[in-house]
Amino acid sequence: MGRGRPKNTTKKRLILLNYRSWVIYYDEKNYVLKKKGKQKNIAYHSTLENALQDLYDQMLLDYVNRKNNYGAKFLDLKNAILDVKNEISDLLNVNDVLKNSFMVVEKQNKVG
Repeated sequence: MGRGRPKNTTKKRLILLNYRSWVIYYDEKNYVLKKKGKQKNIAYHSTLENALQDLYDQMLLDYVNRKNNYGAKFLDLKNAILDVKNEISDLLNVNDVLKNSFMVVEKQNKVG
């Protein structure tokens, strides 16, 4: 016996809003907001009001990002954060190595 839905069947979704690149539909006790053709960043809301508010916020954010070219700035910021994170990780690894080597030297001094 197979798991999940039977073959050649689809979920019943009630599309409430289909506007530009956004869709709001009702699916199993949730109002779902997502961009058309995208499976990432799907937002589930308990009320239609919250879904509409989130749609407004997302559209406003998209507009501001496009107008001010924030996409490139966010990418630069992300890369800078990752660089700093890697540097901190390297420093922590060096500290562990130094601490371990210091313990080895202490043990050798106690034995010798």
